[in-house]
Amino acid sequence: MFFSDLLVLSIVSQYPNRISERNRLIENHMPPRKIYHNCFGKHLGMMLLARELGEEVTGYWKRESRTQQEILGIISMMTDVAQEDIKTGVDGCGVPVYAVPFHSIATSYLRLVCPELIPDSVLRTAVIKNVNMIHKYPHMIAGKDIVCSVLASSSDLLGKSGALGVYVIGIRSLGVGAVVKIMDGSHDEFAAAVLRVFEELGYNNREVAEKLEGLYPSAIVNDNKEMVGHRKAVFKLFEK
Repeated sequence: MFFSDLLVLSIVSQYPNRISERNRLIENHMPPRKIYHNCFGKHLGMMLLARELGEEVTGYWKRESRTQQEILGIISMMTDVAQEDIKTGVDGCGVPVYAVPFHSIATSYLRLVCPELIPDSVLRTAVIKNVNMIHKYPHMIAGKDIVCSVLASSSDLLGKSGALGVYVIGIRSLGVGAVVKIMDGSHDEFAAAVLRVFEELGYNNREVAEKLEGLYPSAIVNDNKEMVGHRKAVFKLFEK
């Protein structure tokens, strides 16, 4: 009953981002759907939250809704930024998006991988449950060959890409959260950036590193299969 009509989702119908899946649907004359939207999971989670709060689910995307105010409060607790200092905009998918400084984003990922640092017991319990599920089903984050899912395949790591070249990573064993911004907004350098973070922190996780190196080789190859360059991250996390 609750999900019988996806029209209440405040997103447009799309084809999946994965080219092979998109082509398969088109070849079989299948239409775009809301469930293929890149932000479907986020919207669905907000709808579930609205239901649990006893709020009308059709208004989950409204800034003044109880759902969005709850999300704002959680972001404040995870980032140590007061609610009144968090800037609010509108995401490309139609829901409110909240802006905090980069170091505050890193703090939130430190707390995701080290939930014992979360003072609020209810939020701490929810984080533990959800992060455990991410580690149990890492491919549900972004597919089997995406940086986020590769990182989540290790119980010591958690990572997530954001819009316009933002990548955040938490490393439990080091008690570290880190955020990287690719200035031109590209996603192509995420694997190289993550590997550079590992290097800068002296973090040794060969299984994850080898997966990333295999999926995202440093060599840049042109259409003629000729190597014309290579990709290398050289940023420093610490000033010397």
